[in-house]
Amino acid sequence: MLTIFLVRHGETSYNKNDVCQGQSNIPLNETGKNSAILLGKNFKNNNIAIDYFYSSPLSRAIDTARYIENELNVNQEIIVDNRFIERDFASLEGIDVKLVKQITINKEKLRQLDGYESDESVGKRFNEAIIDLTKRYQNKTILVASHSHAIKCFLMRLEPTKYTILTVLKNTNVTKIVFDDQKIFIDKFNYFS
Repeated sequence: MLTIFLVRHGETSYNKNDVCQGQSNIPLNETGKNSAILLGKNFKNNNIAIDYFYSSPLSRAIDTARYIENELNVNQEIIVDNRFIERDFASLEGIDVKLVKQITINKEKLRQLDGYESDESVGKRFNEAIIDLTKRYQNKTILVASHSHAIKCFLMRLEPTKYTILTVLKNTNVTKIVFDDQKIFIDKFNYFS
């Protein structure tokens, strides 16, 4: 059995101010750093050992993985996989999240946005990365540090009747997925809550 913990990165100034950041490389703020450290302690206190750390190429995800790794007293390479990056929000990056939500639930408006990465595209690339992990590893535990929309688009592929793009995925949320008997399934959403 392969276990994968999908971790949304810690808070950034954009998160705090409700600004859409997408693929902009916005660093963790102090709250984000502290919550990533706390998350590492939660893994440690629950005796969860991580064999491999994967991350999106954005610093907020890499640093979240690194803080967790430090709390687990592990010092290994964090493997960057571009397929775990956040959605390309195109011209919506840098604007108010409430406005972005209004636009993203309107499929007609989305079709008019040049460069906006669709739910299907994000979910497909994320899924391909997860499938590669299932081919590479057996009986291991992996942490993947990623982003809200990237994770949600993947969850929507797994359980489309349960998860939507409006599903709340707070900073440092953890979702445990399992690969067993040739099937990937969601074991627990909001793992530490």
